[in-house]
Amino acid sequence: MNLLSLRVPLRKRRLDEIFDLALIVLRANPWRYARITLPIMAGFMLLNFAISKLLPDNRALQNGIILTILLIQASVLQLFLTALNGRIVFEAVPRFRDTARDVKSTFVSYLLRSSILGTLSLTLFLPLLVPPIRTLLTNFFLGEVIVLERLSGSALRARVAALSNRNGDRIAFFYIFAALIFGAGLLCTVYALDSLREMMGKWAEKNIADPNFDPAGMAFQLVFFPSAVYLCLCRFFLYLDTRIQGEGWDIELMLARGIEETEREPEAIQARKKSA
Repeated sequence: MNLLSLRVPLRKRRLDEIFDLALIVLRANPWRYARITLPIMAGFMLLNFAISKLLPDNRALQNGIILTILLIQASVLQLFLTALNGRIVFEAVPRFRDTARDVKSTFVSYLLRSSILGTLSLTLFLPLLVPPIRTLLTNFFLGEVIVLERLSGSALRARVAALSNRNGDRIAFFYIFAALIFGAGLLCTVYALDSLREMMGKWAEKNIADPNFDPAGMAFQLVFFPSAVYLCLCRFFLYLDTRIQGEGWDIELMLARGIEETEREPEAIQARKKSA
């Protein structure tokens, strides 16, 4: 982490400011996020299409299996995004190979705890309602702690619980905002797909239309992955804000940055003398 290259001012923020900041960062780095998101998203959607063709002709069963797969896929995607978020905030020129190295070093731990165990605990106990809600709240910052703090075992569990417990109300509002954003995007996308199908009319029916075409299912995936990108960045900044408000992390970083600048000042003076 290069403190002299810090690209986002660290200060206390309201939840709406965190959502706004995530949009600003996305707009400033579209290619970096697209480079990671688009290939993974395309691969996952093709895989899901192939899996759906192999499943029995039972819509409820298909939806349940695809939803579980989507949650695992979104968790894997967010591993890459969390590593990228840290690089974008703390480096002047984030490099893809550095992000890939971060992913490689934490992939197994993240895949086991967040992607597989987290998703299964969420979906298997969904009818009971309470365990999934508890999982969503207590494991909210699990990805950030694994990728950025590199903790494991009991230290990981204690750290995630401590961060989540001190921020329970904002995490609950985060999920409400996320549901509203996803719902609005889903409605707009379903409407757009239906309108496109009507515009293409008989030509689409003869050439490309599938009688089993499900615009809601396609729209769900088209909205699901981009929403995961945006919400992952929002969660990352909420993680930073939780540390700032609970641990004074912004002050700690400013002191460390001041020390780093002081240590580098003689080198800069020496370089100016040589150039003169």
